[in-house]
Formats: sequence, structure tokens, C-alpha cells
Amino acid sequence: MPPLTLGSEAPVWCDFEPPVDVFDDGDAFTIIVEAPGVKPASINVVQTGLSLIITGLRSLQLEPGPQPHIEADYGRFHRQIDLPSAVQAAGREISYSRGLLTIHLPKCPLLASV
Repeated sequence: MPPLTLGSEAPVWCDFEPPVDVFDDGDAFTIIVEAPGVKPASINVVQTGLSLIITGLRSLQLEPGPQPHIEADYGRFHRQIDLPSAVQAAGREISYSRGLLTIHLPKCPLLASV
């Protein structure tokens, strides 16, 4: 799974933005990114202050010859999620299963009960 790092890395351009759901679970935020066909090694998750930046790459390998009809998005993607409150460094979890990237970010203890 990609590490959740601190920094300010963000691409200058992207080919598409995958759908994202953000849930407030009371004591944590859960972010779910639809990313079917994306190799986990190509995903980068960076937290900068109250922003979470998710980037990655969905590749498409085509054989020479007539091209099929393709409606899915391929190429580089980028999403920035502005979190409503601060999160803890400890207890962060990232998983990728069945095309869904799930990020669990515990809130700071003083904010979790709000």
C-alpha cells in the first residue's frame, strides 16, 4: 500500500479525477476513492495541512490495429480533498481492494468528540 506522507507534492496536470466519497465517522474521516484498474504501487497519498492529495496512474495497453470503443478514463489522476478538521499522525490506514482505495484518518483527540 502507498505510504501516507507529509509534503506538498501535486501534479501540474491530470487526465481525470476519480470519484471520491468522504465520511465523518465521529472520531475519524474515511475517504473512499474509486480506482479500478489502478496498480496500488502507482498511487501516492500526501497530506499537507488540512489537505489530502491523491495521485496515481491507470494504464491502458492497446494492441496495434483497430481500436476498441473505450469510455473508461485512463492516464494520470489527481484529487485534492480539503479536510474539515485536523487529523492525527498515528493510526492512519490505507487499503486497496476491489478497485477502491480506502483511507482512514483519525481526528485529533480534542476534535473527535465535536
